[in-house]
Amino acid sequence: LNPITYKQLAKILRKGNYDIVHCHYESYDIPTKIIKTLFKLRFRMICHLHCNLIACLKIYSPIKQVYYKIMYRYFTKGSELIAINQKYAEIIAKYAKKATVHTVLNGIDTSDLQQKSITNYSCTFMMHGLGILP
Repeated sequence: LNPITYKQLAKILRKGNYDIVHCHYESYDIPTKIIKTLFKLRFRMICHLHCNLIACLKIYSPIKQVYYKIMYRYFTKGSELIAINQKYAEIIAKYAKKATVHTVLNGIDTSDLQQKSITNYSCTFMMHGLGILP
């Protein structure tokens, strides 16, 4: 993330009074946790990873690998982390020892789901620093 995106993200998180913030690993998890810590924000943070953390780290430079390992060790305290299978959950738990790690299998059996209509619902998203999407 570039500094402008950090500033924009911090402004949104401070202004929003959110209960829950969902992040993707390797995108907004660490910056969001840093902002949450610096500004003493009270939202619950939930992050998920779609790949093997070790494999993801191997594509980064050695400096970035060390950065992510340190950040996951110290900046995931109190976070809820979601992995797509048990193997990835075990890898994540090795680095993020102070977080709660859950496994949610990648894929959903929709046969038991019922379609429901939602009215009077408003939602705002921020995607990859591109701004606010209604």
